[in-house]
Amino acid sequence: DVEVKLDNEIISALVKAKNALPNVENVVVEPDELGLGFTFGGDIEYANKVSYFIQNITPPESTFKLIYNSDLLKEILICNKSMDEDKLYVKSNGLMKLTFSNKNLQSTYYIVAKEQ
Repeated sequence: DVEVKLDNEIISALVKAKNALPNVENVVVEPDELGLGFTFGGDIEYANKVSYFIQNITPPESTFKLIYNSDLLKEILICNKSMDEDKLYVKSNGLMKLTFSNKNLQSTYYIVAKEQ
């Protein structure tokens, strides 16, 4: 449903957002008018939250709100921040795919959304 090209600025911003709330275990991912939103702590109604929006995405045909493990996402991003070509895909059925590549290596990760 959504495909995003990641760069060092986006990866750093997502890692910083997660680091701002180290005890938060979940990140809510949902598209809206600002872009693809990542809200750390967004699954808890009365809690601190940090949001980051990746802009300039093609809006998906359907809206969705998915919850992923924020620690896992952070570790994947940190381990692959030096790659040359990075992409993130989010399907409304709950599957997130992250691909990273450079001239010597290609990595693909799949993360399944948590039940809501």
